[in-house]
Amino acid sequence: MPAQSARRHGSRLRTLVQTSLRDATADQPERGLVWRGLLASYGVSDVASTVFRDRFGCWGFLDLWRIDPEARFGDAEVEFLSRIAPAVTEALRRAQARSFENSTAGPARTGPVVLVLSPELQVREQTATMWSSRSR
Repeated sequence: MPAQSARRHGSRLRTLVQTSLRDATADQPERGLVWRGLLASYGVSDVASTVFRDRFGCWGFLDLWRIDPEARFGDAEVEFLSRIAPAVTEALRRAQARSFENSTAGPARTGPVVLVLSPELQVREQTATMWSSRSR
């Protein structure tokens, strides 16, 4: 399970979190404030979450939503997040560190990006970025 996986990586990474909404609420998502206040209105049935954090700080997080009354994230999917979290955390930290290098290569990118994917993993919608505004 997620907590065991975090412990397996050592005490410095105990703050990594990989869980699903259904697991965190004992299969009662209505117990969660965010689910009641926001996610329920979108038909979200489960959320798999991971935090990309190490001894140097928190570098990001990922929430994956399931929108199907019968669908939930399984143990294998949550365990997959546990396995990739250390590598993603390191990559995010290194990318942030590179932002302090003096470079003139290309325009700066801005803000976070949200992608809405179809079941076939095609991009349905995405947040506006300076890249899309330049192509108009």
